Amino acid sequence: MKSRPHLSRITTPKPNSRTVPACVLLFCFTVLSGCSGAGLPPVFGAVFGLEGADVAPFTVGTVPDPSPSPGDNILGLAANFPGQCIYRRADNRRFRAACPDGYKL
Repeated sequence: MKSRPHLSRITTPKPNSRTVPACVLLFCFTVLSGCSGAGLPPVFGAVFGLEGADVAPFTVGTVPDPSPSPGDNILGLAANFPGQCIYRRADNRRFRAACPDGYKL
């Protein structure tokens, strides 16, 4: 009967002497490429304080209320909003809107 090797004897192979510097170099290029150049998203200026990032000014307004379309399914009545139903779109998003006339659960 063959004996199985003990788990403490199993080791991972040592990295090649060329792979470690290559991985470090690749990591450095990746980090530096994300922090330099123009056309960065506005979040880089807001979060990291980069001066070259785009600026997105705040706009005042409201998000329009969703309205049911022919492909939406009614899931049921909204618990805290009388006369409102919960709908589900084809992409599985849910929203609250007025129930259709005569709808009762």
